[in-house]
Amino acid sequence: MKLICCLYLLLVWEYVSAFKFTDDMAKQCKGFIRKTDKTFNTFYKVDAENIRKLKSDSAIDFEMRFAVMAPSGACILLSKGESKELAYVIAIGANKNTEANIIMSIRDEYKNTTFMKNLLSSVEYRAFNIKQYKDGTIAVAREGDRTPIIVYKDPTPIKINYFSFANWNVDEVNYYFDCPKPPVSECKLFTSKNCIYDTFFNTKDQKRPDIKFDPWIGFEMHFEVMAANDAYLLLSSEANYNYNRPVYRIAIGNGTNSVTEIRKYHKSIRSYWALTHNVLSDSEFRYFNIKIYKDGPIVLSREGRSEPILYIVDDNPISVKYFSFDTSNNVEAQFLYGCSDKNETGKIVVEGQYVPEKKCKKFLRQRDSNAFIKAEDIKVNNQYENVSFEMNFAILAAQDAHLVLLTMPNYDGPIYDLRIGTDSNQKTELRRGYENISGEFAWTPYILSETKYKKFYTKIYKDGTIELGMEGSLRPILNFTDTKAVPVNFFSFCAGSSMDAEFRYDCPKLDLDDTTE
Repeated sequence: MKLICCLYLLLVWEYVSAFKFTDDMAKQCKGFIRKTDKTFNTFYKVDAENIRKLKSDSAIDFEMRFAVMAPSGACILLSKGESKELAYVIAIGANKNTEANIIMSIRDEYKNTTFMKNLLSSVEYRAFNIKQYKDGTIAVAREGDRTPIIVYKDPTPIKINYFSFANWNVDEVNYYFDCPKPPVSECKLFTSKNCIYDTFFNTKDQKRPDIKFDPWIGFEMHFEVMAANDAYLLLSSEANYNYNRPVYRIAIGNGTNSVTEIRKYHKSIRSYWALTHNVLSDSEFRYFNIKIYKDGPIVLSREGRSEPILYIVDDNPISVKYFSFDTSNNVEAQFLYGCSDKNETGKIVVEGQYVPEKKCKKFLRQRDSNAFIKAEDIKVNNQYENVSFEMNFAILAAQDAHLVLLTMPNYDGPIYDLRIGTDSNQKTELRRGYENISGEFAWTPYILSETKYKKFYTKIYKDGTIELGMEGSLRPILNFTDTKAVPVNFFSFCAGSSMDAEFRYDCPKLDLDDTTE
């Protein structure tokens, strides 16, 4: 038998941020506490008169900003009452300053974990913010960074009325809390009052407008808008406003702030639109992101929303080299762009590590599979006590690869069908049943490749939460809690759409202690 070694890559981030928490910022924080014990014994009421009422976005239910100085082990409790009975625990710098965790305190259930080194420091303060959105999403981010460190969407969110602090396996943790939102001095500001696109910016000349973190993305840009309606972003290959040449025009909050559309002008007009009532505000900045994939998908999304505003496919995408902002006549719009982002300030410490002694198991399959593997045979499994099943795997396929999790070694009983790269490699789905036509899904354009293995993980938690993600990603692709969860005793792989697929599974994990700077 020919043994095939598995090249296993795991991205381990070391966080380096351009944002610095200064002494002047510390003076503006209303609270300070030095914790030398593990107990949450001092509770602060969120709606107390002396506590700031922070909500940087109308989609947010709860928001707090704080700074920490500690070698590791900062813990923040967000609770319904003055106890741990119904609460979230946010652990930053856990496991020797290599992790961030979101935990349900009532049963110490780990809901999500991000591996990231040096989040905290014993010699300088590191600033963070926590946001709970109205849809139940909790996001923890470094101050000054757009992308969260860790995210969890709670299907039955807890109303946060109190917060408290503790430490975790460390002698002392110092907290400044109830801090104001820092100034957005890292962003560039552009104000428009007309509709002539008279100022163009070269993406190469700007510091941070073009992120392009994922290799399959041709152009990506983060920006913020404050306007009553009609905010426009023009993307072009040249620094001019000429509809005889291909351009994209993204119009947000058209008319009465009720419609958003993407138009491509090139001899003829192609328009795609969506209803977006009150997507803009004339009293606060709203944050947006635009991605243009090399093979055609264009995704416009808004912070705090799990679904994109617009998702279209252009078979002949424009090579974006310039951008411009504008608005309709008699409307003033302010745009912030070039803002600090994780993808700019973070750096990869370990881009990949080859493990020659340890090998993945290989599974080749066409179409439907009748080969079932026992879950108990997985060697690299169950990192946490609250996880009943965990597996790392890699896929080589053009599209439509399935990981099927089963109670019995057949398709007759209850199953979970994780479908990766469906709809021509555009979408990823979780179905509770092999033939079910509806379920949880996420837009994942070109997530699979027929020339390169893509690496994934799946976890089944004891509370019924099913998680699917890409190795090294800061947030899962899918996270769904099944209130009628079934045990996973077997699994199988298969490919649909008359496609061949190659799978490697039970891959070894990268030991964080073995990484090098």
